Amino acid sequence: IANIISEQTNTKAMLLHGAHNITKAEMEAGVSYLSIMNDNAIKLKEALHSD
Repeated sequence: IANIISEQTNTKAMLLHGAHNITKAEMEAGVSYLSIMNDNAIKLKEALHSD
């Protein structure tokens, strides 16, 4: 559904991380709930400020 909406509105579909699961490698690399939410915030800002 997201892809159809994206195509019809000439926008880009962006995936936000639900932060409900991370891999062992991500955990070892220092990925945390806060870093995931920060990445989501960056994506939201990008989506809201795109023309």
